[in-house]
Amino acid sequence: MDKFFALSRDMMCAISPDSHFKQLTAAWTNALGYTRQELQSRPWMEWVHPDDIPQTLEKIHELIILKAEKVSFKNRYRCRNGRYKWLSWEANFDEIGGTIYANVGDLGERPGCSVGVHHATLAQFNTLEEHFRLLVDGVKDYAIYMLDKQGRVISWNAGAERINGWRADEIIGEPLDVFFPESSRERHSPAKILAFAATAGRFEFENWRLRKDGSQFWAHVAISALRDEDGQLLGYATITRDITAKKEQEEALQQAYDNLEQRIEERTAELTEANARLREEIYIRRGTEEALRESRERLQQQASELAKTLRELQTTQAQLIQTEKMSGLGQLVAGVAHEINNPVGFIHGNLEHARLYVQDLVRLIQLYQQHYPNPNPEIWQLVDEIDLDFIVGDIPKLLASMNAGTQRIHKIVQSLRQFSRLDEAQCKEVDLHDGLESALLLLQHRLKASGKAKTVCLEKDYNLLPLVECYAGQLNQVFANTLENAIDAMREREHRLNDPEYTPQLRVRTQHLGDRVAVEICDNGIGMTEKVRSRACDPFFTTKPVGQGTGLGLSTTYQTVVEKHGGTLSFESQYGRGTTLRLELPVRLHASKRNGDLSGRRCG
Repeated sequence: MDKFFALSRDMMCAISPDSHFKQLTAAWTNALGYTRQELQSRPWMEWVHPDDIPQTLEKIHELIILKAEKVSFKNRYRCRNGRYKWLSWEANFDEIGGTIYANVGDLGERPGCSVGVHHATLAQFNTLEEHFRLLVDGVKDYAIYMLDKQGRVISWNAGAERINGWRADEIIGEPLDVFFPESSRERHSPAKILAFAATAGRFEFENWRLRKDGSQFWAHVAISALRDEDGQLLGYATITRDITAKKEQEEALQQAYDNLEQRIEERTAELTEANARLREEIYIRRGTEEALRESRERLQQQASELAKTLRELQTTQAQLIQTEKMSGLGQLVAGVAHEINNPVGFIHGNLEHARLYVQDLVRLIQLYQQHYPNPNPEIWQLVDEIDLDFIVGDIPKLLASMNAGTQRIHKIVQSLRQFSRLDEAQCKEVDLHDGLESALLLLQHRLKASGKAKTVCLEKDYNLLPLVECYAGQLNQVFANTLENAIDAMREREHRLNDPEYTPQLRVRTQHLGDRVAVEICDNGIGMTEKVRSRACDPFFTTKPVGQGTGLGLSTTYQTVVEKHGGTLSFESQYGRGTTLRLELPVRLHASKRNGDLSGRRCG
């Protein structure tokens, strides 16, 4: 830092807590004519033009007390030749070191900078007191006021009225003595304080102060002497802060310390006596401690075994609940698919016959019109009423629309059948894309806009996959659970953040990795905190409201992917950004997995 100040060509400085320049660059001596030692020998405020001291104090108050990041201000600084230069300041405050750092610009000598213009400047504000009042009247946490050189009050801000109780019209003209208790006045403390401030330039002290109502308070007071260009005393600037609460806290702390010392002494005596008794019991306790140690070890072992058993019971319970639920759901879905498929099959099968019949009837009508162009008027009237030409043109379109509808129903039934493998226990080769498509079809209604919920933008990035040997029904449930969790996360983000620019996005990606395949489901939902992520795979853990989540989704997913199929399950999540879940499965199941081995790796 010293080298930095030595090398800089700008006017830079560091002001220490004692209000003296701590460091200065050489540019200061060039600009003002003083030596570095002369500038550092006196408080930095003594070089400021008296008219500019209140404004400068206000900016320093804003920087230190109000904790502004940076303040900018201008003032006039006295040169060795007796004239003043305008300086432009940019300052910040280092709370740790209590140091003000400033970068200062030399604006040169301007009209109105000399000593002779002092009264013209004051005239703009009527009086020095008025100038000071305009600058500090809004400050309410500090009593800021000015005294003339006899020690009489000549200005009074709102903070002074709040702290001391006197209004400005009551206190203006009163001597400094009114703020001091009688004992201090008898010792002539006010006069001594003013004399010291006039000699030293600044004096800070703490003492008891009187309010208008006669009550007293502890005050921290800073008095600065104000002088003109010739060094003649003009008066004093006073800043007072009520530190009664601080003093009371210090006294309470000291009392607590004294009480603590007394309690320590008493406690030491009690402990000495107790130690004597304990020494007598050591021999007996040694045997007891050994027995307790052995008992504690047994209890710890039993507690560990119980915790392990509880985890196994929870896992088994989750598996039983999920298996029973999925078995019933599979039977229900398969039954519904079968019941829908039969009547739809009848309709779809008869549509082709209906189309041919209609074509025959249309040809017959056209033949009648060709051979009997002038039928009975009653027939003409009916042709007009039913708009026969429109019916003839629209019937093929109607039948085509019905055919497309039955094909759509057939596709939904096929997806339901695909998903109804939930209760199948047989391991077989399947196309994972079929399971993903079935799950997406069943959740299609949740992807659409509804109320304030926006339409989810779905992106599918399917790569060519081999048939995978797996338990298809269980993997279908994994896909459904994962996709539903992703949709829930996006809806929750919509509800919490209420961002009109937010668009829910869901991406489903598959990859072929040699002897393994990967499925990646990525959403831009609410995401998970680290605390939630660490427990996401625990049975019965859920962040959803009661009745909306069982806490079995990711737990079941982990058991199915890792323990049942020997795969891996991992996810990355950032709260407020979204979650990416990735599962990898072997293309061929290991023989141990076909037999139900439950070993696996942990979710993370």
